[in-house]
Amino acid sequence: MCEKIGGFGTIFKAIWTDGYILCWDSQKFKWMKKPQRCVCLKSLNDSKEDIKMEFLNEVENQYKHGGRSAIAIYGITRNPDDGNYMMVIQYAKQGSLRKLLDNKYNDLSWRHKIRNLRFIAKGLAAIHKANLVHKDFHSGNIVNETMYNPYITDFGLCRPASQDLSSKGIFGVLPYISQEVLYGEKYTMKSDIYSFGIIMSEVFTGYPPYHDIPHDFSLATQICLGLRPEIRC
Repeated sequence: MCEKIGGFGTIFKAIWTDGYILCWDSQKFKWMKKPQRCVCLKSLNDSKEDIKMEFLNEVENQYKHGGRSAIAIYGITRNPDDGNYMMVIQYAKQGSLRKLLDNKYNDLSWRHKIRNLRFIAKGLAAIHKANLVHKDFHSGNIVNETMYNPYITDFGLCRPASQDLSSKGIFGVLPYISQEVLYGEKYTMKSDIYSFGIIMSEVFTGYPPYHDIPHDFSLATQICLGLRPEIRC
């Protein structure tokens, strides 16, 4: 089972037969593992000869924050079929937050919605506390282990707040991009917080932001002029 994510990589769902290491058993003198573990393998396309910095950056940041504010990473491996590098990461049973809202919005109580947002906010705060900016914060980059246990994913564009990459263009999903970034200014922690605000409206309503209008240059212009999603709960 796999899902293509743009041109950057491919996600595979897999069963890890041996499982990941839990701890060292000092009595049996061997590593204790959790076998038959369902995991995700995130492959980087065309990485056999050249590993992109985004992939290495994502591995580093995913490892630093994994298990607390972000999905856990267990290690890296290579695809035996094509030689591409892959991250071995925790499998989130509910899929992305967007998928959860599509499939189970009516099953989510207000308590569940607020709990989700609280955990997402805590995760984003932890990233900012490490002086990092996510830069691609949207409901597709948040996954849920349970209906109210979200994790932040996709740290490929995450950079120190002092590192200005604005000259390389605008990244992200248009409805979640703040107007100052659309004007050409650099991504900041405030940009991430704006994106979180859009996610809040999405969780409250169940609808993707601006779901009823094309995501094009006209929408970008309207966002710069002050357009925001309507909240109809």
